[in-house]
Amino acid sequence: MRLVQATFSVFNQLAFFLDTISNEQFSMPLPLLHNNSIGKHVRHIIEFYECLLESKEYNVLDYDLRKRNLLLEMDKEECKRSMNLIEGILSGTKCETIIQLSFLAFPEDEKKLRISSNWDREIAYNIEHTIHHMAIIGMAMSVYFPDIKLGENFGVAPSTIKFIDIKVNDTIY
Repeated sequence: MRLVQATFSVFNQLAFFLDTISNEQFSMPLPLLHNNSIGKHVRHIIEFYECLLESKEYNVLDYDLRKRNLLLEMDKEECKRSMNLIEGILSGTKCETIIQLSFLAFPEDEKKLRISSNWDREIAYNIEHTIHHMAIIGMAMSVYFPDIKLGENFGVAPSTIKFIDIKVNDTIY
């Protein structure tokens, strides 16, 4: 399925990136990220996918119930293992399943809202969410670790890549 392949593509970019930095750089609090680390952003990405996978059992998806596993913030190898596990589970999953998305719309609310969604939609959301966080990581890398070069399309949405390619080929800048 194309959505699963797209997930693999962004995970491959992320894994390649993780191979270029040290665990110290990965876990270092960075002022540009409000003293969060690159590791926290990667953990956040992984845990959104984990929430999606866990929703298979109950057909209710709640991204608010992330585990916030500190090991994922500190150990880039653990992140790569988790991404490999997610890829393995996604490869064997049928994506047409209807699910209920549960979320807290306002912090003062006691009750969460529920809306209907499905696996395809949530995988697409997770891909965009991952690319968004990769873009944030890319900004932090350019400020704090400018000597480490990221892939040309790291953190860039496919529609933007296509748009830029069309403009460059048509020489409209």
